[in-house]
Amino acid sequence: MADTETTPAPLEAILCTEELIRRPSRPPDYEKENRALVALIQALTDSPQSILQALAETILDVLDCGSAGISLLTTKDGGKRFYWPAIAGAWKPYIGGGTPRDFGPCGDVLDRDAPLLFKHVELRYTYFQPVTPPVHEALLVPFHAGGIPVGTVWAVIHNDHRHDDHKFDAEDKRQLISLARFASVAYQLSAAIDASRHLAAIVESSDDAIISKNLDGIISSWNRSAERLFGYSAEEAIGQHITLIVPANRRDEEAAIIQRLRRGERVDHFETLRQCKDGKQVNLSLTISPVKDGSGRVIGASKVARDITHLKEAEKAKKEIEVSAHLRRVQDAERRRIARELHDGVGQLLVAIGMNAAQVVEEKDKLSPAVARCVAENSDLISQASAEIRTVSYLLHPPLLDEVGLESALRSYLEGFRERSKIEVALELEPVGRLPQEHELSLFRIAQECLTNIHRHSGSSTALVRLSRTPREIILEVKDEGRGMSDEAQSNMTSGAGLGVGIRGMQERVRLIGGTLTIQSNQRGTSVRVVLPLTDLPVNDQARIDDAQQNSSGLVVSPR
Repeated sequence: MADTETTPAPLEAILCTEELIRRPSRPPDYEKENRALVALIQALTDSPQSILQALAETILDVLDCGSAGISLLTTKDGGKRFYWPAIAGAWKPYIGGGTPRDFGPCGDVLDRDAPLLFKHVELRYTYFQPVTPPVHEALLVPFHAGGIPVGTVWAVIHNDHRHDDHKFDAEDKRQLISLARFASVAYQLSAAIDASRHLAAIVESSDDAIISKNLDGIISSWNRSAERLFGYSAEEAIGQHITLIVPANRRDEEAAIIQRLRRGERVDHFETLRQCKDGKQVNLSLTISPVKDGSGRVIGASKVARDITHLKEAEKAKKEIEVSAHLRRVQDAERRRIARELHDGVGQLLVAIGMNAAQVVEEKDKLSPAVARCVAENSDLISQASAEIRTVSYLLHPPLLDEVGLESALRSYLEGFRERSKIEVALELEPVGRLPQEHELSLFRIAQECLTNIHRHSGSSTALVRLSRTPREIILEVKDEGRGMSDEAQSNMTSGAGLGVGIRGMQERVRLIGGTLTIQSNQRGTSVRVVLPLTDLPVNDQARIDDAQQNSSGLVVSPR
């Protein structure tokens, strides 16, 4: 037994709820949630008296913890204690036990009426010291009946859990809150109404569309989420055939599902399309379970439908970004290769030809005037071609970018640009040091594209290129004093409908790194500002893709 004279630790010493925000969180497993919801609904239908134990088992499975259970306030003594009517996992032998209302984790949760995460509860509540296995972390969520807090659902990670570093995260909290809502409904219904009303209340409170039908496909129930998702009211849907929401080209799919249900089979996480009242089609994840009568005969089906349109759109966007990133890398690699071939191949041949031509020029006195003039002209043309090859090679991929970095590459490029365009370009460079290769190449290409646009479209005789750096960002600004973009062009860019090839290319480069591209333009000129994030560690491709999805287009267009 524990030493009862030990001074209990203060509550704040064992609370670590705020850590949930900082911890990495695993992605939601909607398939597992769908299965759990259908199983709980089935358990509520088949055996209402055991629903709390079924809920505890579900918490244990969904949160992958060591123990899970339900705590309810006692009623005969005015709620002075919590008792544990259902426990799953390592603590299952303690079913029927409990804790004081005025000194225990469950009481603290109800006092604050909020989810709480505890560590090593035995340091404060010393009566837990003999309990084995001990608590490493405990996550508790309150639930209510009629607006009054009546209990908690809880999950515990023990010191002997199979993962030494296993801890609760924000996704555990979200799932436990969701299951606490079920606990609230189940607690209220189990005391007052029969199993069918239990099922109806759960179905109506669900965020997912829940539909039941008989084996002929006739709809017999239609919850509020189904109304919101498909646009048909319950009055419009009930009594209609399920093909009401099945597109014509997927009718065979529904027939196959009915056949599986007749055999008593369950359909899990089936992704498909269904049609709404307004004709729009939505991507759904379906979990369909056979409904049986008291004799075990299949009489219908219960369908849980979750709208996964946003997930499909995210998957599509992810694939598009992956393809775009791959094509961009291939394009950059091909430019680098062509630049090298031009410099090392054609460029060197021209140098050799130029040397031969120079020798002939030295002997021009032995030639006729016409031939001598042609030789001199050819020598000049070879020199011009050689210079053009060097320029094209540099524009395709400046060797300085790889050798010494962005700052030197920009200086060299601007020198050539001033000479070719006759535009006076000012360069303001803060020391930025070497950057990740993708950052340097992207910033150089964006500066190159901006200056090309200024030369072609702005009518400006001056431009400014500014490169700066903060501890967490690298910033490139390119400005001119030209005529600016037309209102129509700005409107098209804001809507995304009129993005030109150049701007779209800049946008893609920026968002693949998780940055932002801002364009401001009026009659006094145009400004392009690029901000790219800097981290201490390299950013992998998946992180770039995720950042790009969260960043949407990364493009902002606004007048100055």
